Amino acid sequence: MWTQGGILMRVTNIKKEYKTTGLVESESTPGAYYKVIFENGMMTCTCPHHTKAGAQCKHIDAFKAELDFMREQREKQ
Repeated sequence: MWTQGGILMRVTNIKKEYKTTGLVESESTPGAYYKVIFENGMMTCTCPHHTKAGAQCKHIDAFKAELDFMREQREKQ
């Protein structure tokens, strides 16, 4: 587990399928975190906006941006 760009990240390998999870801090409630999970090509978030409306939320957007940044950094090496 590590922190990257304000997002707490954990990568696990489950039965040769990769699952990435991250905790993204709430802007409206400091100290509260929402769990974002990227698994099998799908992203979900535990925030009310995503769980109730099914809409892509800002936590998923932040998580995607961080994953893209991390991939770009690996490709530069």
